[in-house]
Amino acid sequence: MKKIIQRKRSRLIGIVWAFMLLIPGMLSAQALSGTYTIGTGGTYTTIANAVSDLSTKGVSGPVTFNIIAGTYDEQFTLDVITGSSTTNTVTFQSQGGVASGVQIYHTAAGTADNYVIKINGASNLSFKNLTLSATGTSYGKVIDITAQSSNISVLNDSLTSGSGISSSTNGGLIMANNVKLSDITINNNVFYGGSYGVRFIGVYNDVSTNFSITNNRFANLYTGIQLQYVNTATVSNNTASVTSGYAIYLNNAGGVVRVTKNILTSNNANGLYLTNISSGTPPTGTHGLIANNMIHITGSQNGIYVTSSTYQDIVYNTVNVTGSGTSSKAFYSTSGSNYLIEDNIFSNDAGGYAYYAGTPSAISISDFNNLYSTGNYLAYWNGNLRDLAALQTASSKEVHSVSVY
Repeated sequence: MKKIIQRKRSRLIGIVWAFMLLIPGMLSAQALSGTYTIGTGGTYTTIANAVSDLSTKGVSGPVTFNIIAGTYDEQFTLDVITGSSTTNTVTFQSQGGVASGVQIYHTAAGTADNYVIKINGASNLSFKNLTLSATGTSYGKVIDITAQSSNISVLNDSLTSGSGISSSTNGGLIMANNVKLSDITINNNVFYGGSYGVRFIGVYNDVSTNFSITNNRFANLYTGIQLQYVNTATVSNNTASVTSGYAIYLNNAGGVVRVTKNILTSNNANGLYLTNISSGTPPTGTHGLIANNMIHITGSQNGIYVTSSTYQDIVYNTVNVTGSGTSSKAFYSTSGSNYLIEDNIFSNDAGGYAYYAGTPSAISISDFNNLYSTGNYLAYWNGNLRDLAALQTASSKEVHSVSVY
């Protein structure tokens, strides 16, 4: 009897010890939740270590990584995060709340490592108050989104590329190509250098949704903002200075589209280029709104160009073209329908057109505008027109418009 009891006790002790040995492993695999620090003396010494834990353990609540002030020569990939949701978000931010305090950089050698941050399926992410730099001269992507993602925020950051101004997609600061995205917020950032500031190309017939690009500064770039295959977008209060490409370029966008209060400067580049923008049909749909933008063009390109679009209200914009581009146009429209053009200032000091209606039937209403040109022709409407009176006669529009320098 004693031997039986002793054997049972031995088994019990063995089970207890086995359980105790398992506890450290169970604890180490516990999902992340709460606030952690990254850097010397922090919870994690490197960003890569933190991301590795995030990938292995997932999250069970909101997670914030406060990055201690310093310079980090790192790049990292964020794959799908177990437990992530719109509540259980993951934030990477400067501990001091100042972008210049945390500098994360990578020098890419080729296409395989051409990113500082790669978002490969992760969602519910925020990047706040960071300086992110791609220092390669040929490969300069900063944030590359390579798989379907949603609820991504880039806030108060500084993003730079050393790749130089060109049309190459190897030098974009925030990029996504043939990827479906939703609920993307880009607010109050500085973009400098490289090819594209923000370039989101969605999936044909499976469009991305809900983009907000606001209060950003873009400089020394080929193109500031490009959106394609998107539904519902707000592009507002941005400042962009570009060369050769486009300050803002929207292609194949639908739903509620708002492009307002932007200040755009283009050197031999288009200011605001809109093609295939299909906004809602009245009475239930909402018109697209292109309003209160200030655009300065130097060269032979166009201030506002709209084509193959529907129900766009183009109002309260100021466009000034300077230089020597006699083929330039302050406002240029071609095919489409139901364009409303009112209360704008379209001025061309480069000798080109103030107003060019390539397809007059696309314009339903046009009035209360100020149109001016130093060139031989003020406007085009089924032919070249020398002055406002000629435009009024040809179009039966612009009744209350003026031509004042």
